[in-house]
Amino acid sequence: MEPGATTGILISIWTQSYNRAPERAISGACLGSTSQQNSTRRARQKTSPTSTSCLAAAPYQNVQTRWRICKPDDSKDASLRLSPATVFVGLNSRSSGRRLHQCADPRRVRNMAGLFRSTALGDLHLTNRIVMAPMTRSRADERGVINSSASEYYAARAGAGLIISEGINVGPMSNAFDRTPGLWTDEQTWGWKAVVDRIHEKGGRIIAQLWHAGRASARGLLSDKQPLSPSGVNDDLDQLQVWALLANGAYVRVAATPSRAMTLAEVQGAVNEFGLAAANAVRAGFDGVEIHGANGYLVHQFLSPAINQRTDEYGGSIEGRSRLLLEIVAAISDVMPRSRIGLRLSPFADYNSTRDPKPEDTYGWLAHWLQTTGLAYLHLADTNAWTGAPDYERMLPIFGEHYRGPLIVNAGITPERADEIVVSGEADAVAFGRLFLANPDLPARIQAGGPYNSPWHFGIYGGSDTGYLDYPSLETVAKD
Repeated sequence: MEPGATTGILISIWTQSYNRAPERAISGACLGSTSQQNSTRRARQKTSPTSTSCLAAAPYQNVQTRWRICKPDDSKDASLRLSPATVFVGLNSRSSGRRLHQCADPRRVRNMAGLFRSTALGDLHLTNRIVMAPMTRSRADERGVINSSASEYYAARAGAGLIISEGINVGPMSNAFDRTPGLWTDEQTWGWKAVVDRIHEKGGRIIAQLWHAGRASARGLLSDKQPLSPSGVNDDLDQLQVWALLANGAYVRVAATPSRAMTLAEVQGAVNEFGLAAANAVRAGFDGVEIHGANGYLVHQFLSPAINQRTDEYGGSIEGRSRLLLEIVAAISDVMPRSRIGLRLSPFADYNSTRDPKPEDTYGWLAHWLQTTGLAYLHLADTNAWTGAPDYERMLPIFGEHYRGPLIVNAGITPERADEIVVSGEADAVAFGRLFLANPDLPARIQAGGPYNSPWHFGIYGGSDTGYLDYPSLETVAKD
């Protein structure tokens, strides 16, 4: 098809020599679509197959994309017209290699009204259902104080119905990624207050994701102390994701240090750290908090019978393994209403080798508990979707049988699929990660039908403002 032969969007894709096969890159850039069956959590029944694009599911760092209008859209149907702001988006000028073109059907560009309906998650009132997922950016200083540029980074994304902050360490014994911020000192709290105030000035809402990494750490990140874990299981250290900033500025994966089992006093100390961090979140002005119970970190470690082999009240049965989480919720409830507390879970995540042999049992019990506890929302993360092995369809039935509360889902979901999810009632909101990283004005881009920047392979973790503050907005592109 020749450019200009039909009204639409021109997609240009560069495949570099070190990337995976070109045909994989092309499919990742949404030149095609797939059909899939989706579970509806409230109706607990299969919906009819729907067409979805694969934009958000692709490994963006391997594909550089530029979209432009093939020719002006003179459609009389306003819902099919393309915004003038979508004329050009320039991405990584370093890209090289052969270029492929495809004109997209403008009928696929539509206003996704479902995503732009207001909703409430507990006491959190969202103007839209587009949530910014928590994303580690590793730009705090050596004291765990959030970087000054974070105010601009987050404020640029204040158009989200809700921002979930990057993971915030609750204490000095939590550190899986070097230079991640904390929330246990006054200095850290006031650093976050500047960020939160800026977001509120822009009309946005933000909650703090509270994080304890547990065994996923190393002595070099813990002032030469041994990482803590439920039982000192260390047969899989090579599977743990621990990252550090080198003196030369490189951000690299490092070897995990063998952990030791926590004493009862240390378990209670971790509970208290979550409570203190939540209190500091209130002082900083956050609209609420999210407990990080996913991705193989401390709460997730306690939930897993493979990692938690304790014989005391924090181990053994599902109730025992869940006790840490329940006590954390109780501690946070002392400083804020439960209607402002969220929980993130990833039942099937392989990340950090949690290895629950019967996740359906563990999380079925938690679903029943969640229905009675009155939290603001449940945030289900399909972490395995990062590596192309999604478990989204397996997660929903576990919770759908017992839990009817507010639900956020995160699974490399495209905007088109996200709209279908909220319209069908499958979930109340959808969290976007990489799309929000590269598109600070993501809601506006979704409303305009794109185009979308792709994340660059540099500047994701650590470093300067490059790859942090310099992704172009639609407004910037239109001026250029």
